[in-house]
Amino acid sequence: MPCDSCGAGETLDPPRVMVKTRFPDATGEMQTFTAFCSLCGGRQLLSRDG
Repeated sequence: MPCDSCGAGETLDPPRVMVKTRFPDATGEMQTFTAFCSLCGGRQLLSRDG
């Protein structure tokens, strides 16, 4: 989902990379998580499709 502040829908890193760097101890496959927007600091909801 786009950033709740500026509406940006892009991330600098692919979600797969973001999960590995932000949640290194997570087990299983992360389906949904939030991340800070790299443009304004707002929040983006990232989820896996399908």
